[in-house]
Amino acid sequence: MEQYAEILSAEKIHEAVTQNRYTHLMQAVVVAVTRCQAWRIENNAHSPYSIEQLSQYAIATDKDHPLTGDSFYVVSVEGAIGYCPGLEYQTVWMFVPMEPCPLRDFMHKRFNEMSKAIADTYNTYQAQVQQNTNQ
Repeated sequence: MEQYAEILSAEKIHEAVTQNRYTHLMQAVVVAVTRCQAWRIENNAHSPYSIEQLSQYAIATDKDHPLTGDSFYVVSVEGAIGYCPGLEYQTVWMFVPMEPCPLRDFMHKRFNEMSKAIADTYNTYQAQVQQNTNQ
């Protein structure tokens, strides 16, 4: 993730969000995650993507197929992610939010559990650091 330090900086994300033009798929994913936690491939209801899967896909895509020319990614208000070859009306939607269904509910539950586990680990770590600092 070190290679993403600059493109995921607050300044770069703010600039991209303001224009809704993302030069890297990972930038689009970071913004889409704030709007949605489960996607599917456009026109394929049987292809769910979790945050983890989408992030891994974005890393591979940014590495193996970087954007060229005037192309960019966009993120809809609902969290859909699309590829734009340069003109917005030509956007091809890649990932769209999953419709309500048991699988989406399960994916949301799993995401919430993982988020809580990460937060608990962080809080424990912070408490240990604080305790060591006070000694």
